[in-house]
Amino acid sequence: MQLMKFESFNMDYNGLEIGDRVVVRYKDSKYFMHIGKIFYITKDGTRKGDCRVEMDSGQWIDFYYTNLQKIIEVICIPSGEVLYMPIDSAEELALHDIIKYNKKGGYYHCDDEDKWEIESWAI
Repeated sequence: MQLMKFESFNMDYNGLEIGDRVVVRYKDSKYFMHIGKIFYITKDGTRKGDCRVEMDSGQWIDFYYTNLQKIIEVICIPSGEVLYMPIDSAEELALHDIIKYNKKGGYYHCDDEDKWEIESWAI
């Protein structure tokens, strides 16, 4: 499992890159709130901004980037449960020290007593 490091807090909403984990935000889509990983982004032409996403279900779907939101995974300690949340929510929680970074292990985590705060932000 690859978890994102918070190097900075100034990511543009449209700053999606290949390999990013995303959630579908387009409410009229049958994939609404489904999670996948960006495989390809069209950089020019009439389809500029379209992203090919490999959904966790194994399907390959094209979405326009505004229909996607970058997410990260946070591990709940000690249960090991993985929580998915939008990156802007995660940045807010990190700034308030609700989620923490384990430098030795290279992952973000939360304590059991903080889980209720995270669940109000989580997808």
